[in-house]
Amino acid sequence: MSEDDDSTSVTASSVTSLFHRVQMDPLERDWLRSSALGNMAAQRQLLSQESSLVSKKDFITGTALHWAAKQGRQEAVDLMLCSGADVNVRSGYTALHLASIHGHQHVVHALINTYSAKTNIRDYHGKMAVHYWSGCIDVFNRPDLQSGGRLYRGRQTQRHVLPSLLLSRSRSQGQLDLEFGTLPQSASHDVLDF
Repeated sequence: MSEDDDSTSVTASSVTSLFHRVQMDPLERDWLRSSALGNMAAQRQLLSQESSLVSKKDFITGTALHWAAKQGRQEAVDLMLCSGADVNVRSGYTALHLASIHGHQHVVHALINTYSAKTNIRDYHGKMAVHYWSGCIDVFNRPDLQSGGRLYRGRQTQRHVLPSLLLSRSRSQGQLDLEFGTLPQSASHDVLDF
């Protein structure tokens, strides 16, 4: 199956129809159309004519980076970001949100680890990109430069053992007695992460 055959691809007629409804500069329209269709040759040529196109955004579809992330086009993502696109630009979603929604692990990994996309940005629904991710969330972990290459797992967890609670009731006096204590070393117990 070619990249153009997958379910996230966009037909030329739907793109043409979409971009003709919105009044915009012809160069800008060609840029967004080539981005939606994943036409890298046209994108490179248009960027060589006008480098500011990389930051142009349509109020409906977002930027070329959004299109590339949605469609899982790593080469286009690299082109946009190396040409000065803002990795965290929002159009409802960030590129990281779109790559997550559409399951493009290689794009998610590159956005986070190569281009330092912020993983804590929320979309208009209040969700972060990880909330849309259906795969292993380890892809959202960024190598921590200060830990010598170990994975950074967000905030550090503290482990606490809860004391045991003994609840007894005296039938003759109708009283409840609470006693706190610690479990013996040999007893099994639950550990909570905070």
